[in-house]
Amino acid sequence: MSHTAAQHVTEHSTSPKLDPPFSGVGKSSTVMMTTDGGNDTEQEEGGVSAEKPKKTDKSSPKKRAAGHTEEETTSPKKKRAAAKGKVAIKTPDGATKTVADLVETIAAVAVESKDDTSEGQVRSIERPSTPEAQTVKETKTPKTPKTPKSPDGDNVVEANDATPKQPKAKTHPAKPKANANQSPVKGKRAGAEKVADKVVLPTNWSEASEADKMLVRTKEAGRPWSEIRVKWYEMMGQDTAPSTLPNRYPPRDIVPPSRSTTRSRSTSTSVSSSPPAPVRRPRKRRRQPNTNVHRHYETKEGKLELIHDTIAGLGWSITDVLKQYTAQSTDPKYRTFYLGYRRYLLGKGSTVGKAMLGPRLFQAVMKDDGVARTAHFFRRELDALSKTECFGKYVEAEPRDAEDEGEGSLDFIEDLAPTAQQHAPYLLKFLALLSKPATQRRDVDVNPQPNQLIWMSMLLYSMRRKKCNNIPRLFGMYCMNSGVKKRIIDVLSSIGLCASYTSILECQKGQTDVGAKRIALMASDPRVMIDHDNFDFPDVPSGERINDRKTFVSLTNGALIIGRNIRTAGLKQSMWKPQGTLLSARELTGKVAGHKSLLPAKLSNAWHAVKVGLPGILDDASPVSSIDGESKTLTQEVDDLFPWPDIDRLTNAVVKYRPLAPVWANEGTNEGTIQVMDDYMEKQFDEDPDNEQKWSDRLLLWHGDVKTIQRLLSVQAIRANTSERAYDRKAWVFPVMGLWHLKYNLLKLIRNTHFGGSSPIDDTCIQFAADKWDRTNANRVDDFQKLEELLIHSYQSRIMGLLLHQSGRYFSRREDVENWIKGMSASDVSQRIKDVVEAFNPPDFEHQDGREDGPPVHNQQWLNHQCFIRHMDVYLLLRRAIKLADVGVLKEALREACILFQAKGAKCDNYAPELLRLLHTCDTEAAAGRLRNAVINNMLVNLSGKAGRTFETDRLVEFINRLVSITKKNRINSTKSLESLLREITLTAPYALKLKVAVERTFGRVYPGRHPLKPAHEDIWVMAKALSQGSLKTMNQEANSAYVALNLRREGLRSLPDNIHKYNLKLLTMVSPQDDEEYTEGPDNPDQIERDEIGLDMESMESNMDEVMETLLHEMY
Repeated sequence: MSHTAAQHVTEHSTSPKLDPPFSGVGKSSTVMMTTDGGNDTEQEEGGVSAEKPKKTDKSSPKKRAAGHTEEETTSPKKKRAAAKGKVAIKTPDGATKTVADLVETIAAVAVESKDDTSEGQVRSIERPSTPEAQTVKETKTPKTPKTPKSPDGDNVVEANDATPKQPKAKTHPAKPKANANQSPVKGKRAGAEKVADKVVLPTNWSEASEADKMLVRTKEAGRPWSEIRVKWYEMMGQDTAPSTLPNRYPPRDIVPPSRSTTRSRSTSTSVSSSPPAPVRRPRKRRRQPNTNVHRHYETKEGKLELIHDTIAGLGWSITDVLKQYTAQSTDPKYRTFYLGYRRYLLGKGSTVGKAMLGPRLFQAVMKDDGVARTAHFFRRELDALSKTECFGKYVEAEPRDAEDEGEGSLDFIEDLAPTAQQHAPYLLKFLALLSKPATQRRDVDVNPQPNQLIWMSMLLYSMRRKKCNNIPRLFGMYCMNSGVKKRIIDVLSSIGLCASYTSILECQKGQTDVGAKRIALMASDPRVMIDHDNFDFPDVPSGERINDRKTFVSLTNGALIIGRNIRTAGLKQSMWKPQGTLLSARELTGKVAGHKSLLPAKLSNAWHAVKVGLPGILDDASPVSSIDGESKTLTQEVDDLFPWPDIDRLTNAVVKYRPLAPVWANEGTNEGTIQVMDDYMEKQFDEDPDNEQKWSDRLLLWHGDVKTIQRLLSVQAIRANTSERAYDRKAWVFPVMGLWHLKYNLLKLIRNTHFGGSSPIDDTCIQFAADKWDRTNANRVDDFQKLEELLIHSYQSRIMGLLLHQSGRYFSRREDVENWIKGMSASDVSQRIKDVVEAFNPPDFEHQDGREDGPPVHNQQWLNHQCFIRHMDVYLLLRRAIKLADVGVLKEALREACILFQAKGAKCDNYAPELLRLLHTCDTEAAAGRLRNAVINNMLVNLSGKAGRTFETDRLVEFINRLVSITKKNRINSTKSLESLLREITLTAPYALKLKVAVERTFGRVYPGRHPLKPAHEDIWVMAKALSQGSLKTMNQEANSAYVALNLRREGLRSLPDNIHKYNLKLLTMVSPQDDEEYTEGPDNPDQIERDEIGLDMESMESNMDEVMETLLHEMY
């Protein structure tokens, strides 16, 4: 039917509303219209056809735009002609009705044919759902053959005929007429009946069947076509082809009531019921040839539909494709297909890969719930991370036994990267690619970076603040222990980098309590020993008031250390019997004369001074010799010629320790010392003072400086005969002098001996070097580091200066000296080093005094240089023995240092007797072998277990004091008392140190915390050049000096016998009544003790002192 006929039918419909088309209509009320070759024909189901010419709307465009058709605007003459042409139709019951009346009683339904034949497509004329809103929906139909006129030439047709023929707007060539009793299209009649009954498309939601409603709802819910076909079959009772339901969806005019807008592709228009709005006929288009159904697939929508239909026809879905793609990736059988498909999708030049990265496709995928699905996938990896120890909940490790320090649990921080790779590989790779620099074209390394680990921690902490707070709390404690202020921690907490300030304080408090428990467990070990020292500082309040003024705080810090080379049962008091074997001066001087390490150490120190002053000789890596196939440079050969002595080195074992809680008492007094000892034993160690058997047998090593040792010995002497309990007598304490304080005081002794005054006039004194180098603060005795550098550099400058003088050449530049040494062989270099050492250590040095009975001095300046070099050799021997943990060399260094401190001019009345007591302990038979080894071995500690990292035991407390001083300054505030703050700092010090190392090793750079050595070759070169042209140049000439350096070694050897005699007498007077059974009590007057009983022939030694010295010198050299 033409557009005019459809318009006529729609506009003049006045009969009552019929049932929707999907409910079914009678066969006699259905009109099927086809198009063939430009001739419109009407065909009823009975097979009778009537030819109907086309009628076009010739009204003007303006009238058509106003809604008026040609029929409304024609002249009266034309209207009368049209009235004569009205057609009447005879129905089967004999009634005569017009076409308009007939259309009122039918629901014309046509379904678009999917055949590729040239007969055309079927379209339906459907009645509007309501008179107020009438809708005409047309589909483009191919033309059918013409229908012949009736034999009588009248325009009246039977009821089975189609609508009356209309005048054609344009004539076409005549075509053969079809028989009235046969269908114009072969084989299409049965199909037309079936489609008209069962596959009719609805026009709106109210007219749609339940099956079509199910189709719309299910498809919009995203369900697959396979599931929809099953539901369609259950509701309709018929099976459909794979493309039937996809072609039926999406409906252009059927919209669910929940959606307020219609599809933009809908062509339906609303018309008012009175008067009905005329329907504008579309402009006639040029007829296109039939291109079959594949023409639909030429569009993008059609291609997408074809892909979907193809997959659905195979019984697959997109999910099945993806599953098979991932499942067959590792199967060798499908490896080739997998790699090819992967190159097609993700290849470097793949169009598909580029399209996948396009913004439109990304927005189409990520909109709606795409982002949520991606986040859900990453959240599953984060959930797996949250259950690990690294990223999980913060837990305070409780100590299990005395060996458990608890801080070993921090090792998991270094496992953050492997844990992240194991549990969140895709999130890690996503963060790595996302943070890739813009200039980096290739794929980045997916190894976890510190910032990516922190991002994961921040994500977990934002998800679960109570279950994933391990890293934030540890990082917060690291910041607090590093001196970060509260306001900065609050800022970092707000961005999720660390926990809140309150949470960190709770963690610090918990670690303090755990540290106190570890101290009590460690103290139960019989091998423990104690070291303590005073810590004094001014307490300055923020605002001074009457009851809140500046005070001077004096407290005591200590450390609990597990000793090494001590048997499991610990030390016993019976191991120390000082009265049984007294100290002998002859025996001591004999051991000094037999030292094996002093001369090799001097040669090694001299060669080391040359390497420090001339670093250019170390840069020459060209080998000069090859021994046993191994090439060696000049410096390596000389190193082999001058090795450092190795007598008895300890193993590099890690020493375990615990800082003790500070005691608010001054250990410089006897009362304060007793208070410190009771606080440690009763409060912190939880010991029972009433256990008589334990305190009568136990022996505990107690380290400290000379003042601490004197206070401990004084308390023992006072309590020995006045206390009833063994605990109160303090006999279980064995005082041991610390080596760091000994080394520090030896430096000050050398400095005071060779200071030379404030305005020196020659270059043999220390003050001259300090002025030459402009080191104004290096000469202060209270700065250990600067004082040590000043003395060591002065020693190295003298070695270099004498080497330059003995060369007989003049060198203007340091590089010339380096080239001169490079041109020599290893044997020549070693010989020149030996000449320098022998010049500073002549055999008759001990007889050169220059003041009393010695031979006349020809060059006092040269004698001052010799004294300084020999004194510094003792210090360097002691320093290197401590660093290398060589107890054999350490004993020899202690003997040499003891002789220097015995000099009367040294004025070291405190260290002289304590050094004798130390040698009496570890160098005689007065102490049992286990005790001797325990004392000498435990004077050194090594916290890292690495070679060359050993230091003095008493220096450990100095480190704790410095830590407390720095941390107190950074963290002191009004919210916490000073006492609780200092307790927290000391008890958490090991944990803070290990946390610092673990965090910096994982997220940054590890700082060893050691003093960096600044190059000093320029200073040494300047001073050596000045000495070679100054006092060293006149070494063989007579020269006087403004000051005379004291020969400490000679004075010490002279004073040694008398000092040992005094020490032995004091030792014999300390015999307690409890020792009557084992030791006989001396005479009433200790001064009447014969010296022969002590083992010393003082008269013979004093009368033959020169002979004794000559004998010692002969044995030494």
